[in-house]
This record gives sequence, C-alpha cells and structure tokens, in this order.
Amino acid sequence: MATEKTADNAPDNAPDNTGQHFAAEYAKVQQSLFAYIFTLVPHLSDAQDVLQETNLALWAKREQYDPARPFWPWACRFAQTQVLAFLKRHKHDKLRFSPDLAEVLTRGLADAQFWRDRHGEALDHCLQKLAPGSADLLKQRHGERLAVTEIARRAGRSSEAVKSLLYRARLALAQCIQRTLAAWERS
Repeated sequence: MATEKTADNAPDNAPDNTGQHFAAEYAKVQQSLFAYIFTLVPHLSDAQDVLQETNLALWAKREQYDPARPFWPWACRFAQTQVLAFLKRHKHDKLRFSPDLAEVLTRGLADAQFWRDRHGEALDHCLQKLAPGSADLLKQRHGERLAVTEIARRAGRSSEAVKSLLYRARLALAQCIQRTLAAWERS
C-alpha cells in the first residue's frame, strides 16, 4: 500500500519537524505570553481570555511561522494584536489604557522581553566558553548559592583568592556577553 503524499510531497507519516519545532516553541513561550498580556490586561480572567485568543491565532497561522526566526517576537505580535483588540472592545471600561498608550506599551514590553531572551542566550553561550574552573566557580556561587567561605574551604584556598577568581570570572563573562550581543546585532 502506497503512502499518501501531502501538498509538499512529503509522506503524510513522515516526522513533522517544523510542526514539532512550532509546538516546542509555542509551549516554551506560554508563561511569558501570559505575563506580557497580564501586564496590559490587569484582570486575570480577561488576560486568560486574551491568551486563549492569542493561542488560537498562533495556531491558525502556524504554517506562516519561519523556524529560522526567533519565535518570541512573532508570537508577541499576535498577543499585541489581541490585546489591542480587547482594549478597543472594552474602551469604555474604567481603568483601561487608551489604545494609543496600549500600543506604545505593547511594543515596549515586547522589545524588553526580546532583549531579556537574547541576554539569556548570550549568557548560556558565554558560560560554555568560560574556562572550566571559572564556570565551576560561578556555578557554585550563583547556581548552588554557596558562600565564598564555603567555596574557599572546598577548594583549599583563601576567601580572598576565591573573591578574586570570582571577580575575574564575572568580568570575563560580562565582556563575552557584550561581544556576543554586539556580534548578533551586526548579523
């Protein structure tokens, strides 16, 4: 029995990597989308409704998503549209933003979230590039939240030596993040 072909000539039982990628990205941004919406639509039930409308719009347009592009800005535009539509429908309610102010706020919040995500990606990238000893030191101090004295005791070093090593590791990390973000902006 022959396998049916879809419109793109791929067998209909072939793995849908694009669909899987979309679903993974979609799931990853749900909390951020809700937080973004809830910032602009202050009533919980209204924010949940707007998130649902956003999710329906995202799902309806999922074929238009380009996996080579970041998902958050694309999804955020749908949330912006749904928030603005909600505010227009409820423009006579008290304690609502004007549509003009809401538009300015939605753009600003989306940009801020995008740059927070980019900083997180740069941090991950740079942590991998750090010397193993420096990365371990930062992990102990910030990941495990160990006191400098405890790190020093475990390493058999003085607290002053550990503080100095932490300073140099943080400086190297900060410089790497700045270089990485600058390079990403240029590309």
